[in-house]
Amino acid sequence: MTDSHQQDQPHKCPADDSVRSKDDGSIAVATRRGFMVTAVAAAAACSGCAAAPLPAHADVPGGDCIWRNVAIRGGGFVTGIIPHPARAGLVYARTDVGGAYRRISPDSPWIPMTDWIGRNDANLSGIESLALDPTNPDIVYLAAGMYTQWWAPKGAILRSADQGKTWLQAPLPIKLGGNEPGRFSGSRLMVDPNFPARLFFGSRSDGLWGSDNGARSWRRVDSFPVIGDRDAVGLVSVVFDAASGRPGAPTPVIYVAVSTHRQNLFVSPDAGRTWKAVPGQPVGLRPNQAVLAADGRLYISYGRQPGPNSMTDGAVWCFDTRVRRWEDITPLHPSPHDQFGYGTICVDTGHPDTIMTGTFCRWAHGDTLFRSANAGKSWLPINPRQHGTWTDGGAPWIKWHHNTVSAMNWIGSLQIDPHDSNTAMYTTGCGLFTTRNLTSVDNGGKCEWIFDCRGLEETVVNKLISPPRGPHLLSTVYDIDGFRHDDLRQSPRAGMFNPSFGSNTDIDIAEHEPEFAVRVFGGRNTHGAISHDAGRSWKMFPTGIPGNGGGKVAVCAAAKSIICVPDAEVPHVTTDAGRSWRRCAGLPGGSIVLADRTHAGTFYAFGKGQSRLWVSRNGGESFTAIGNIPIGANECMSVPGLPGHLWLAGDGGLFFSINGGESFHRVAGVDQAYNLGWGKAAPGANYPALFLVGVAAGRYGFYRSDNQGKRWRRINDFSHQFFYINTICGDPRVFGRVYVGTSGRGILFGDSA
Repeated sequence: MTDSHQQDQPHKCPADDSVRSKDDGSIAVATRRGFMVTAVAAAAACSGCAAAPLPAHADVPGGDCIWRNVAIRGGGFVTGIIPHPARAGLVYARTDVGGAYRRISPDSPWIPMTDWIGRNDANLSGIESLALDPTNPDIVYLAAGMYTQWWAPKGAILRSADQGKTWLQAPLPIKLGGNEPGRFSGSRLMVDPNFPARLFFGSRSDGLWGSDNGARSWRRVDSFPVIGDRDAVGLVSVVFDAASGRPGAPTPVIYVAVSTHRQNLFVSPDAGRTWKAVPGQPVGLRPNQAVLAADGRLYISYGRQPGPNSMTDGAVWCFDTRVRRWEDITPLHPSPHDQFGYGTICVDTGHPDTIMTGTFCRWAHGDTLFRSANAGKSWLPINPRQHGTWTDGGAPWIKWHHNTVSAMNWIGSLQIDPHDSNTAMYTTGCGLFTTRNLTSVDNGGKCEWIFDCRGLEETVVNKLISPPRGPHLLSTVYDIDGFRHDDLRQSPRAGMFNPSFGSNTDIDIAEHEPEFAVRVFGGRNTHGAISHDAGRSWKMFPTGIPGNGGGKVAVCAAAKSIICVPDAEVPHVTTDAGRSWRRCAGLPGGSIVLADRTHAGTFYAFGKGQSRLWVSRNGGESFTAIGNIPIGANECMSVPGLPGHLWLAGDGGLFFSINGGESFHRVAGVDQAYNLGWGKAAPGANYPALFLVGVAAGRYGFYRSDNQGKRWRRINDFSHQFFYINTICGDPRVFGRVYVGTSGRGILFGDSA
């Protein structure tokens, strides 16, 4: 193996009050003051700083706020689940963009383990693989890294010795793809069950990697014959044959599956020193997952493409390692009129003849789970038509405005509980489902599945609005439109916005008539919809916005005009609720437009990377350049009730204007400003509270100012950073309450502690 020289990196722990949260909701607080520790992530959390998880719907101090999730439940692709073989009830889950979770009992909520990941480390929130030490329930490993493109940072292996409460990091010299094709494959990262200090990791483009010291350092296994392929899916499954060895020594026999149509299964008889292709293996399809039963049968699922967006062919094969014989045990073969593949495969630990698998991307007839009690000789289908029922588990949006739950898309991971053959879980592109009466299907009955995402929040949030009256929060998100929240603790009974269009990119309200709201989205010709009842109901624009859809929207304070800016296009205005559109004169393509929250008919516009501010005083029909702004502007905010008051967030800091943008003044102490929002003024104050995501006094965080930016109070800590923040706003009716929209952890709200 070639030494990568990548080991734990120390960094200086900033002075900070860290909070260690416990699974029972109790809190232990420890104050740290500037000592050397081992890094969890650069500029993020420290091993000494108790990188605390945020128990769902529990009150957890984080800086100056108590942080909770605004309840949606699920909403993203849970790419893997692993129950611990040595401790009943302990289950871990990984996601493509939302970090990793654990659950300690069947009735407890999911607990996020990676909320310490911040803006600079958001790449680590895409979890490529998750591995457990089968001999120690407290040890868990994450292969973290979201993308392999040229612009993406390198990945890392994270390890925890306390079930994910704190983490140590070993940086890798390679990139990982937790949100790329084949992301449900696996497991790529595995612990040797006989010699737990040894791990192997299958990369996408850089071959097989190994560690002999509990993931503290990593080396490439040069003897492995495959480095990667042009599709950058690479080595998808590592399987140790524990029975080939004995405890205390490295396991001799190891299998590695590679996502390729050519020879794709390799075996080592000598603990990874040499490798060869397994004779007689099927070719022409890509392996997705592999699992070895206690009786020596190796089961493998295959697909034509790596998924998850498409898979037009597939199969399930069994390799009996005792007699070295291959057998096609595919439950249902695809056809030209019914194309699909097989994504997941699992075995009942206590009954090695009992296996389950699931179709993938079966768009024609809907995906199906299959169960066999005789090693694949015969199969029972489980779907909404046969042997199964589904309920929403307190997340009505999962019905997608139908009478039944949408339960069978992107079946990425399936596990039978190793401690209870009657319990199983499977994951989808929207979350995960659990049944506790699985074996009823063996006698002709139905198993009951529940959407099991309490505490697991994985939406990517684009915009948040907290109106001055009506619902506390309106949101737009990727994939599942957005929500009206009257109760922050409950997933809305009405589900997502209806009609549903998928990824909604922006939302705005008329400040003087906040029941009037407009949202925009991609994928349809109209690209937008209007609500007259604060998001309860929506009506599509009668005619389409010129351009590619999506983008941004700004609504006049008096609800008389709407300006939409499709991605990279010239802004267009309508004064007749979308029946006709006119180009906004005087603005270049890609301009960012906002409405003055006080003066009806006044709009402002700026462009990222440009140094000009434009204003319109005729409802957006035409704009005139009025002044210079700092280059690198990220966001601009108009303050309700204060005409001409503008706040500008930029790479060069925070700036404000009291004359409608004719001149700006820099706010001292703010080095960088990414997102801005306003909320209810502090008692006795006459200026709204300002909320900031940025760098103040050299420290990144979330901040609140109650005196127009003269002083800032940090309202989060290094344990509560929630990845990359896309949007922030305060509540105009509740002092100190702030909402943040994340790049994969849903919506968080904080109340002053």
